Amino acid sequence: MLTAFMLERGSWNAVIDSNYHDHPHFVHEFKTFIGMSPSEYAAMPHPMQAAFVADRRRVWGSPAQAPHRPK
Repeated sequence: MLTAFMLERGSWNAVIDSNYHDHPHFVHEFKTFIGMSPSEYAAMPHPMQAAFVADRRRVWGSPAQAPHRPK
């Protein structure tokens, strides 16, 4: 989900896994396991993830499961 969020720069609602009932369910479990909100985590530097996302986008484009913004 972090990769999809970073690729699309959208909201967490657009990339939440179907195993979560809704956004509050996702946020609650995220805070329980990570110790911070999803937005706080996303705002942190992620050099390895950022490198992967950039290279993946260059080679394959956006993932099919990610929502696409109109051009």
